Parts: sequence; structure tokens; C-alpha cells
Amino acid sequence: MQIYPIAPGFTAGESFQLAIQPGSCFSLAIYVQGIDEALKSVAGVAVLRGGPVKAEMKNGKYVFQSPARFGAMQCDKDWDWPVVTIKPNAPALESGAYAVIAYEVGPNGEPVLGLCRYESAQRSDIRREGPTRRL
Repeated sequence: MQIYPIAPGFTAGESFQLAIQPGSCFSLAIYVQGIDEALKSVAGVAVLRGGPVKAEMKNGKYVFQSPARFGAMQCDKDWDWPVVTIKPNAPALESGAYAVIAYEVGPNGEPVLGLCRYESAQRSDIRREGPTRRL
């Protein structure tokens, strides 16, 4: 599965867009690297409704599904993949570099790969502190 950002960065408190490979079922995790070297998980995502990528809450997290076909792809211009609009679900964001990790999931939100299963378990611990919300 592949994704790419529509813009190279975002302003704290604002949403951003990710283009998603057609036909993908996935979840997202957001991390920040501040002054420390370690990446820290940001508490979930808030989803802005609308657009071709569907989002559904399953087992306490969003499961996204991009449409299977979305036009022809040409290598010499933007691929025009389906876009999802999200933002970190946190009351305030600290300064730092942010990374969004998209990982493939099954139809019920279970991670497909081992590393992603670890990520999903970590995200469950965070969600107990503050649930993911819809906008």
C-alpha cells in the first residue's frame, strides 16, 4: 500500500490531505519527533467527512477504504489518487516533525502485518486516555 501527502506540511490545528492507493483498506497512526530522539504517538486522528475515501469506526479506531478504481495513472503527472482529509486528534500539538504511518488492515480493522499489530496495540493504550472523535 502506498500514500503521499498533497502538501509537504501542515499547521497545528489544521487538517491535511493524504492521497491513498486505490483499493486499500487501512488505518493511520501519527507520530511526532520533538526535542527527544524518540518518536511519540499522537492520540488518534479526527476525520473530515466527504470525499472518495470512506472512514468507519471499528473496534475503537478508524478503518479507511479507498475506492478500487480511480481513473488512469500517468507517470509524468500527479497520480490523482483518492484523498482523505484528517488532522491529529489532540487539543494541542508540540513543535516537531510529524510522520503519518498508514498500515493495511483487514475488514474488521485487524492489522495485516506483524509490526502493524504492535502499532495497533500501542494505539489502543493511547485511546483509553482520549477517544478518537469525528468532526
